[in-house]
Amino acid sequence: MTEREKPIVIIGGGFGGLRLARRLSAYRGALARPIFLIDQNEHHVYTPLLYEVASAWTRSDEDEERLFAKTTFRLSEVVSQYPGVTFLQERVDAVDCMTKTVTLSSGKIIVADTIVFALGSEPDFFGIPGLEEKALALKTRESARVIRSRITAFLEKKRIGKEVDLRVFVGGGGATGVELAAELAGAFHCLERDGVLGKSDWSVTLVEALPRLLGMTTPAVSERAKRRLESLGIKVHLDTCIKRVENDHVVLAPRPLREGEKMEQLVCEFRSEFEKTFETDLLIWTGGVRSVSFMKKTGLLLDRKGRVIVHGGMGIADHPSVYAIGDCAIPTNPITNTPVPLLAQAAISQADIAATQILADHDVTIQRKVYTFPNFVYAIPLGGKQAIAVIGSTTLTGFLGWLVRQGSDFLYFLSLFPFPVALRLFFSGMRAYSHND
Repeated sequence: MTEREKPIVIIGGGFGGLRLARRLSAYRGALARPIFLIDQNEHHVYTPLLYEVASAWTRSDEDEERLFAKTTFRLSEVVSQYPGVTFLQERVDAVDCMTKTVTLSSGKIIVADTIVFALGSEPDFFGIPGLEEKALALKTRESARVIRSRITAFLEKKRIGKEVDLRVFVGGGGATGVELAAELAGAFHCLERDGVLGKSDWSVTLVEALPRLLGMTTPAVSERAKRRLESLGIKVHLDTCIKRVENDHVVLAPRPLREGEKMEQLVCEFRSEFEKTFETDLLIWTGGVRSVSFMKKTGLLLDRKGRVIVHGGMGIADHPSVYAIGDCAIPTNPITNTPVPLLAQAAISQADIAATQILADHDVTIQRKVYTFPNFVYAIPLGGKQAIAVIGSTTLTGFLGWLVRQGSDFLYFLSLFPFPVALRLFFSGMRAYSHND
């Protein structure tokens, strides 16, 4: 194999991997070498909208595949729009970063010119007994389908007159947990109006270990979100952690005290009892993620969450032509000493940075860029056409916040697809998910 025949290999078809493939595709002539994107999964998943699929059982004629068509996309079809990029649906068994060889489950070995890790993240269950076995993590197509089917089964029992109720616990008060809890409660209220459910037939409880929701935002934004959830009938437990899960019970406890804290400082409602047991029919975990466990096999320097430590150009020290982007990488702001938040926006931005570095490595005339740690827009749906959007120092709530969230979704589609395709996907998705409201 000549040097020109060695491919650029992108491992992972998430936000960062697809964005990088699209950027490199635009320079395929100047690169004059193959570009491979490898992922073991058939679909790319737009995880920020999975909560819509999971809760889309409010109309009996909802078509599950139609719902998924707006959040999950066949990687082969997406990559086919990137000339010069080849998609390989295979599992990567090993990567040698020194020799830049990639071993696939089929036995094929690829000797690469450049390797980019874009493998994303997986749920972090923090070693909580029973949690991984009993909880559903809203992270994949299958998890959204299971949540939806569990709730649909409950509704079918109610329709035939069975005396059942549904107790839903959501672990984690970040964006995903807040969005999901709000959407579930909003849909339950719709079912009440339709006469399918009574007020006592359901409950949604949100558990968060921090003293406030949405810890990446300001306290004022956190309080607004909490008030909105409570107005929907959601019980919010703060300064509270899931201690263990036992069959159909979840055991809650005040979070561990930090150095210098006293128990009476916590806002946990049952701190004097130390722990309390609740029955649950559906436990959904959104309380944390870590880099995929595969990264442990690479021999690279990782942080405690399994993320690769990278420099501002998204490269890895002592490994020329090896890069990492997205949730499996950890660029750290040298001024604040804080890591980049695990957001789709961040992964896409990092992909753009890595693209300039890779292109410049291959003598393409382009200015190298480094990561500048931008402030991201946070837009958190709160049930119905309500959301909180934080744009710098500006906070928009209600319908205006919801419009900002729609704009964020459109920009995501635009980052991966040509404009006409992005516009079609965006508006068809809006029509499908508006039925949830």
